Amino acid sequence: MTNISKNAGTIKLKGLVDIERTDGSQETDVDITNQGEWSSNQDWASVDNTGLVTYEQNTSEQRTAIITLKYKGLSDTENLIQESGVATIEYYNNYRLVQHENSSHNIESIPAAGGSVRLKCIANAHYSDESVIEDVDVSMNGVWENDNTEICTSNGNGTFTLIENTTYEQRSIKCMFTPTGSSKLFLTITQNAAEHVTIVGYKDLVLSQSEDSPNPIDNVPVEGGDIKISGKATAILSNGHEQANTDITSLIKFVSSTSAYCFKGVDEVTATWQENTTSEDRSSQLNYCLDGYELVTAKITTTQNGTTVLSVEPTSLEFESSGGTDNINITSNTSWITE
Repeated sequence: MTNISKNAGTIKLKGLVDIERTDGSQETDVDITNQGEWSSNQDWASVDNTGLVTYEQNTSEQRTAIITLKYKGLSDTENLIQESGVATIEYYNNYRLVQHENSSHNIESIPAAGGSVRLKCIANAHYSDESVIEDVDVSMNGVWENDNTEICTSNGNGTFTLIENTTYEQRSIKCMFTPTGSSKLFLTITQNAAEHVTIVGYKDLVLSQSEDSPNPIDNVPVEGGDIKISGKATAILSNGHEQANTDITSLIKFVSSTSAYCFKGVDEVTATWQENTTSEDRSSQLNYCLDGYELVTAKITTTQNGTTVLSVEPTSLEFESSGGTDNINITSNTSWITE
C-alpha cells in the first residue's frame, strides 16, 4: 500500500522476482520491471510498461487504484491510496448572532400577544485549502439559552417563544449561544408593550331580565312589586375593533315608561309595579339609554297580571224531586273546575 498526494503527479513502481535456475542456483530480487505486463483498474491512474504511474488531481473523497504486474504466470498488486481532495474546515472565527431568514417575527418587534423568533449563529469557515467561506450557519454547533425562562422558552435550535406581554411596557430578553470551542455570544430580542385599549362608544344595546330580578318581567303578580333588568351592548374600542356582548348594566339609565302604574324604582335598572285592582292584565314599555351615550337606546316590555275574578249567578238552584235542568252564569278570568 502506497499513499499518494491529492495533487497530480507520478510514482515509479518496480517489479522484483526470485529466480531458481536449472542448475539449482537461486537469484533473489531480480528486476523484471520492464519485462512484465502492467495494468491499472482506475482511469485516473495510468501505468506504462516501465512501471511509471501517472495520477490525476483528486477533487473528491479519498480513493484507491490497484496497480497489477504480471510476469510469466506470476502476478502481484500494489494499492495506491490518494488522499481526499475535498477541502476540510480547519477552524471558524468571527462568530455573530443574527435573525434567521425564516423567523416568524422581527426580533426587535415581537407582538405583545406573544410569538416566536428564530436566530442563527454564523461564522467564517477556514478550509484546509486556505479558502474562506463567510457567513456559514453554525447554529447546531453549540448551546442555546436565554436569561428569562419564565416568559421565554427555547427549543434548542435557535427558536425562542415569548408569552403574552400584559404590561404597558416594552420588555427585552437576552438570548445566548455558546459555539463549540468558543466563547458565549449575546443578542437581545424585544417584545412590544400591550396596547392600551379603551372603550370609545357602544352600539346595539339589548335589554333582558336580570338574574336577580325579584319578579319575572312578563308575569308580575297582581299585588305589584319590583322587576330588575340587565343589558349588554357591542363596545367600540380605541383600536378600531369591536367587543360584542359587553355587560353595560352599570351604564343603563331609565328614560320613561308607557304606563303610570309602572315607574322607575330604587335605581336605574329597577322598575316598580303598583297593585293591579282590575281584572285585566296590563303591560308597559320601558325605555332606557346608556349614561353618557344617550343616543344608544333600547326598550323592553313588562306585563302584570290582573285581579282574579270568579263569580257565579245565581249562587243556588232548586229542582223538583223529579229532577230538571237550569242555567248558571260564570264570569272568570282564570281557569276553574266544578266539584
